Amino acid sequence: MPERTVPERAPAVPRRTLFANPAGAPADRSSGALAARLGEPVVDVLLGRRPLSQIKSRISPAVHALLKSNALRQVLHEPRARLHSLHARPVGADLVEGCAVISSPKRTRAVVLRWERGEAGWLCTFLAAV
Repeated sequence: MPERTVPERAPAVPRRTLFANPAGAPADRSSGALAARLGEPVVDVLLGRRPLSQIKSRISPAVHALLKSNALRQVLHEPRARLHSLHARPVGADLVEGCAVISSPKRTRAVVLRWERGEAGWLCTFLAAV
């Protein structure tokens, strides 16, 4: 009877990619934690629950100009609107893309975001309502 051989398995790939935080503690963050830490404040600004000045250092000049113009806030302005969910996935070692679902009794909208890591840390570089 021939001897059965078991094929070698490839090393396990981690389910989540960890991102170093150049600013210090904590040292690593998952894409989900990054979205929660940096995405929720952006959504809070969109819903009028937080001033834009609080997140200025964590958004690019283009995103700042978009938020300052109130263009997205008018689209998302609904009574009792709330953040329903926020998801993110790594695209590369220094790039994460995410989607926030904002719901109200009348409608549900999605907001897409992109974060890029630079020398100063993570910045939201893209924001659009779908």
